[in-house]
Amino acid sequence: MASLDLDRLWKIWMLAIGASEGESIAACARAEAMVRPFGYALADIPALLAAHHARAPDIDIASIVPRELGRRAQRQAAAKAEAERAAAQQRARPAPPPRQPPPERPARPANPPQPREQATHPAPDQPWRDRHGADVEAIIRRHGGMARVFEKTPEELALFNAVLPWHEISTSRDAPGVQEERWDGQSAFRDPTPRVRDALSATLPLPRTIDDAIAEVRRWIRLNHERSLVARYRDHKAPDWDFIAGPVHMRASIVRGLAARSLAARSLGEVIARVRFQLEHDMQGTQESEAVLHDLQALQAHLTATPKAEAAKSARPSARRERRDAVARLLATAEGKAMSTRQVAERTGVTAKTVQSVMREMEQSALLI
Repeated sequence: MASLDLDRLWKIWMLAIGASEGESIAACARAEAMVRPFGYALADIPALLAAHHARAPDIDIASIVPRELGRRAQRQAAAKAEAERAAAQQRARPAPPPRQPPPERPARPANPPQPREQATHPAPDQPWRDRHGADVEAIIRRHGGMARVFEKTPEELALFNAVLPWHEISTSRDAPGVQEERWDGQSAFRDPTPRVRDALSATLPLPRTIDDAIAEVRRWIRLNHERSLVARYRDHKAPDWDFIAGPVHMRASIVRGLAARSLAARSLGEVIARVRFQLEHDMQGTQESEAVLHDLQALQAHLTATPKAEAAKSARPSARRERRDAVARLLATAEGKAMSTRQVAERTGVTAKTVQSVMREMEQSALLI
């Protein structure tokens, strides 16, 4: 039997920590599928990685647990503890006395009376259903029916068709015997190849602002969440991830990079929106910090240049006024009255049109007689 590839498990675990909520859950499922054949559970992964990866001593791996994975690990640990407690109580009970054979029962009539229907116990997730019932009904009503909730949107179909030439199904490298989809050799949870990225970017117009990019990412997350909610309400055993296709995951990853790093912020409000988005998606790496720093520097340069431009703009009318006053003073003298319009213009450094305008003003004010 092949040994557990801890290096690959480390990469998947880091993807589960740094990705968005939907991608984190999917990566957790892949990690669990990878360790299950070796007798490990989901909660054992941090300890396995902590013992293996001495090359990162400054990272407390055992304390790094994604949000969804942490809740799932807690539920598993609680279930395991409950099973152990029940087993201990069972061992502590005295052995039951030998069971006596039941007495013979009289023959039942041909058509026995039907027993009255007994009230059933609520399902294990009945409190969850009670909390989310109104939300699920609103989602179904908005989509026009439960089946319509899971229909692919035109955008999803366009993205899938754009990368269909590179679509393939192969055996998972992490879980032998499990089939998974790939696009140009890459899974949906890895960086797409250049031609897949180009196809996904050209199919739908890429956002031009940080606000638009954030809105698109949240739209994909909300779609996946609504489908997960309805699926669980319909069947409590339904998985709570991967209700959007792989090309949508890759498109969301591209747009997430635009919102967190690539697009330039046009205002302080967009810088704040970018930082809030980075915090929501656990994106606080060097590239994200450099993007925020670049935004702040650009805004500072703009704010510094604005007062200078305003000062220069306000100074221009004053200089014009001084030249017109010089023309008026010259025309008020005997020498100026004897000069032609062209001569006055050359003497004062203005155009003949300006001299004529000043003369009209002086005539109107009865200064030129």
